Amino acid sequence: MLSISAPLVARASVKNGGGVTVKNYCVRPGAHLTYANLTSANLIGANLYNAKMVGVNLFNAKLPGATMSNSYLTGATLTFANLTSAALQLATLTRATLAGANLTGATCPNGILHANLGASC
Repeated sequence: MLSISAPLVARASVKNGGGVTVKNYCVRPGAHLTYANLTSANLIGANLYNAKMVGVNLFNAKLPGATMSNSYLTGATLTFANLTSAALQLATLTRATLAGANLTGATCPNGILHANLGASC
């Protein structure tokens, strides 16, 4: 198991290519998850406020109701992620991949995800 720096409390294992898969997690505001591999992770209702998630892989992740406001998601992969009702106010989504992401009812900064899959942007 690999420890991830506070304020994230987690058990994680390194995958091929150096990615990290988090299991049995308790995500706290300000978590450092840069380049983490969270493919298909169950993060329903997770508090990722102000998290550092540059280049994170959230392909097919479950994030309904997650608080991701003020998070840094530059270059993140959110392909097919479930972000229904997620809070994304002031999140940085520069160069993020959102193909197939479900943003129904998500709240996000004006213009970043404008009119994308029912998001309230």
